[in-house]
Amino acid sequence: MVSEPEEWHIKVVGVNDTFLEKTGSHRVFDADTKEELSSGDFSISPYSKATLGKIRVSRGEQKMLVIEWETDGKKFLNHYLLGSPPFNLTKYIEWMKALQLSY
Repeated sequence: MVSEPEEWHIKVVGVNDTFLEKTGSHRVFDADTKEELSSGDFSISPYSKATLGKIRVSRGEQKMLVIEWETDGKKFLNHYLLGSPPFNLTKYIEWMKALQLSY
């Protein structure tokens, strides 16, 4: 997941709510430009969280960030809407279509 903007940045946070240590990789990218904003490997202890990266942002922009991670041989996907509402419904639908293509 990612945190809410604070001091011009958001944090990429991995959370492990299982009994076992989890290792894998993550990637965060802009749904419009496909620019990779954060990526790397992770190792997270059971029932803990870890900051995996930090991304510079502006609250004045509206973007969809796509969050991908892989662990235990499986790929997962989520998203985060950056910016202040309201969001344009047509743009949101475009983002969701792009999100489906990413998976």
